[in-house]
Amino acid sequence: KTLDKVNEKLWSHKEKSDKNKTAILEKFYFIKTQDRRQYFLDRFKSNDEGVVINGLECSSVDKLLKKIRWNTVYQNAVFARFHGDFHPENIIIDDLGNVKLLDWRQNFTEGEYEFGDLYYDLAKFMHGLIVDHNKVNLEKFDVKFIADTEITIDIETSFIKSQLLITFEDWVGLSGYDIELVRLHTSLIFINIAGLHDYPYSQFLFFLGQFLLQSEVRRGSKYMIE
Repeated sequence: KTLDKVNEKLWSHKEKSDKNKTAILEKFYFIKTQDRRQYFLDRFKSNDEGVVINGLECSSVDKLLKKIRWNTVYQNAVFARFHGDFHPENIIIDDLGNVKLLDWRQNFTEGEYEFGDLYYDLAKFMHGLIVDHNKVNLEKFDVKFIADTEITIDIETSFIKSQLLITFEDWVGLSGYDIELVRLHTSLIFINIAGLHDYPYSQFLFFLGQFLLQSEVRRGSKYMIE
């Protein structure tokens, strides 16, 4: 019900301009992700390499980013009114079912103050279902090196959160949106935010993004080159 209300009040207001948005999207997604990846590597003096994560053989993040069909990602963006940090902690629902959103993003990119890609909002929501910040604060996540290039990552979650993730994916499809694109952007979000957090949570986020990107290759996503 909450997603239906936000969809009606926010995302349904599409930008009517048909001007080319490729440069804006490239800056927000591709260039920013490259910069944030490098920031993580520099800050923590880490290497970006192929590793096995939770039994899945993953290419380096650099190689995975080169596998993304960026033009297809840009072509399928939908510019609408957006929130910019749409995750569960920024959503308040009162006793009457009214929805209030907190901590709005000022702009999508320079000059784009009213509209942004609604897929970023959907991915932000999905990332909040995968990683519960309350569990992070309680340090209920784990990164273990079994060998130099073999890693396990884990985070505690609740049964209802796992149900909500399934419900969300169903809602995305039923509402006419592309779950493959939401999954891709969710992967990128984890890579983007990794360097903004402290060790070892930063490492967990980077490996999680790497794992999810490789999972999209394995799924045969139309947004990834196999």
